[in-house]
Amino acid sequence: MPITYLAYHLTQVEYNTLLSCHIWSSEAITLRVIPTDPPCPDFLFTLQGFTTLDQSHIHAMVSKVWSDGETKNFITHKVNAACTENKKLTKETLIYLIKSLKVTHLKIKNRGSTLTPHFNIYTDGKATTDEELWANLRTFLATQKYTLPL
Repeated sequence: MPITYLAYHLTQVEYNTLLSCHIWSSEAITLRVIPTDPPCPDFLFTLQGFTTLDQSHIHAMVSKVWSDGETKNFITHKVNAACTENKKLTKETLIYLIKSLKVTHLKIKNRGSTLTPHFNIYTDGKATTDEELWANLRTFLATQKYTLPL
């Protein structure tokens, strides 16, 4: 198990300096610096089983699913479930996460060096530190049905 250290009473300059480098290393020790409230990950899930290698088709398909009525109902439900002072922030966060969609094509090959389309789906995880909200959104979006025309 790694040993964890907490640094207290840092000035803002010291805090920013530590975080800006992320890894501090010498011959004797290596330290990884992370904030105490890390953001949620950008990676959501991987899609596969398509015949296209065109990333823009996948982006359009995912955008269509993420803007449908079922997704809007999910957002409304989460906003209504939030406490009164967090409703606006919850709605803004969910909408921003949906809009920050990024798709990347993974060049994975099957037997015989045939490309098999795999696409990683990302959002801007730094938009929230609410792990429960992020996990609920991720689970909801990952379980949606993604299909291309034809």
